[in-house]
Amino acid sequence: ADRTSDFTNVTAVRGVNTEYHETSVAVSADELTVYFSTNRPHAGARGRSDIWFASRANANDDFSDLRPVPELSSHLDDFAGWVSPDGCQLYMSREDGNSADIYVARKQR
Repeated sequence: ADRTSDFTNVTAVRGVNTEYHETSVAVSADELTVYFSTNRPHAGARGRSDIWFASRANANDDFSDLRPVPELSSHLDDFAGWVSPDGCQLYMSREDGNSADIYVARKQR
Protein backbone atom coordinates (compact mmCIF):
# COMPACT_ATOMS: atom_id res chain seq x y z
CA ALA A 1 0.00 0.00 0.00
CA ASP A 2 1.11 3.56 -0.67
CA ARG A 3 1.97 5.06 2.72
CA THR A 4 3.27 8.41 1.41
CA SER A 5 0.03 10.16 2.41
CA ASP A 6 0.24 9.09 6.07
CA PHE A 7 2.51 11.95 7.21
CA THR A 8 0.96 14.40 9.69
CA ASN A 9 2.06 17.05 12.16
CA VAL A 10 4.86 18.66 10.17
CA THR A 11 6.89 20.74 12.65
CA ALA A 12 10.17 22.62 12.51
CA VAL A 13 13.19 20.86 13.98
CA ARG A 14 13.93 22.69 17.23
CA GLY A 15 17.32 24.26 17.78
CA VAL A 16 18.52 24.24 14.17
CA ASN A 17 16.50 26.79 12.19
CA THR A 18 17.49 30.45 11.88
CA GLU A 19 16.74 33.34 9.54
CA TYR A 20 19.28 31.78 7.14
CA HIS A 21 18.64 28.81 4.82
CA GLU A 22 18.90 25.40 6.46
CA THR A 23 18.52 22.50 4.01
CA SER A 24 19.60 18.94 3.23
CA VAL A 25 19.25 17.15 6.55
CA ALA A 26 20.88 13.85 7.52
CA VAL A 27 19.89 12.49 10.95
CA SER A 28 21.71 9.69 12.75
CA ALA A 29 19.87 6.42 13.42
CA ASP A 30 19.60 7.25 17.16
CA GLU A 31 18.28 10.75 16.29
CA LEU A 32 20.93 12.40 18.51
CA THR A 33 23.04 13.91 15.71
CA VAL A 34 22.03 15.96 12.70
CA TYR A 35 24.12 17.16 9.76
CA PHE A 36 22.59 19.89 7.65
CA SER A 37 23.50 22.53 5.10
CA THR A 38 23.22 26.22 5.77
CA ASN A 39 24.35 29.55 4.40
CA ARG A 40 24.65 31.13 7.86
CA PRO A 41 27.82 33.17 8.27
CA HIS A 42 30.72 31.93 10.36
CA ALA A 43 34.46 32.60 10.59
CA GLY A 44 35.39 29.51 8.57
CA ALA A 45 32.70 29.84 5.87
CA ARG A 46 33.93 28.32 2.63
CA GLY A 47 31.03 28.34 0.18
CA ARG A 48 27.49 29.62 -0.02
CA SER A 49 26.26 26.46 1.75
CA ASP A 50 28.42 24.60 4.24
CA ILE A 51 27.70 21.47 6.27
CA TRP A 52 27.03 21.91 9.98
CA PHE A 53 26.57 19.52 12.89
CA ALA A 54 24.29 19.62 15.94
CA SER A 55 23.61 17.16 18.75
CA ARG A 56 21.23 16.52 21.62
CA ALA A 57 21.11 14.28 24.69
CA ASN A 58 17.87 12.50 23.78
CA ALA A 59 15.48 12.42 20.86
CA ASN A 60 12.94 14.70 22.59
CA ASP A 61 15.41 17.53 23.29
CA ASP A 62 16.19 20.50 21.05
CA PHE A 63 19.39 20.21 19.03
CA SER A 64 22.24 22.32 20.38
CA ASP A 65 26.02 22.70 20.09
CA LEU A 66 25.65 23.79 16.45
CA ARG A 67 28.93 24.17 14.60
CA PRO A 68 30.33 23.98 11.08
CA VAL A 69 32.17 20.85 9.92
CA PRO A 70 35.14 22.30 8.00
CA GLU A 71 36.35 18.94 6.67
CA LEU A 72 32.97 18.47 4.91
CA SER A 73 32.75 22.00 3.51
CA SER A 74 34.39 23.43 0.40
CA HIS A 75 34.29 26.55 -1.77
CA LEU A 76 31.34 24.87 -3.57
CA ASP A 77 27.83 24.44 -2.19
CA ASP A 78 27.90 21.40 0.10
CA PHE A 79 24.76 19.48 1.04
CA ALA A 80 24.32 16.71 3.62
CA GLY A 81 22.43 13.70 2.33
CA TRP A 82 22.46 10.54 4.47
CA VAL A 83 24.42 9.33 7.49
CA SER A 84 25.05 5.60 7.95
CA PRO A 85 23.47 3.84 10.96
CA ASP A 86 26.89 3.55 12.66
CA GLY A 87 27.54 7.28 12.07
CA CYS A 88 30.81 6.60 10.22
CA GLN A 89 29.78 7.60 6.69
CA LEU A 90 28.03 10.67 5.37
CA TYR A 91 26.82 10.83 1.78
CA MET A 92 26.74 14.38 0.49
CA SER A 93 26.68 16.41 -2.70
CA ARG A 94 28.68 19.37 -3.96
CA GLU A 95 27.36 21.82 -6.52
CA ASP A 96 29.08 24.63 -8.38
CA GLY A 97 26.03 26.15 -10.09
CA ASN A 98 26.63 24.19 -13.31
CA SER A 99 26.95 20.62 -12.10
CA ALA A 100 26.74 18.50 -8.98
CA ASP A 101 28.55 15.41 -7.78
CA ILE A 102 27.87 12.93 -4.98
CA TYR A 103 30.56 12.12 -2.38
CA VAL A 104 30.95 9.93 0.67
CA ALA A 105 32.96 11.04 3.72
CA ARG A 106 34.23 8.45 6.19
CA LYS A 107 35.22 9.01 9.81
CA GLN A 108 38.58 7.75 11.02
CA ARG A 109 38.21 5.41 13.99
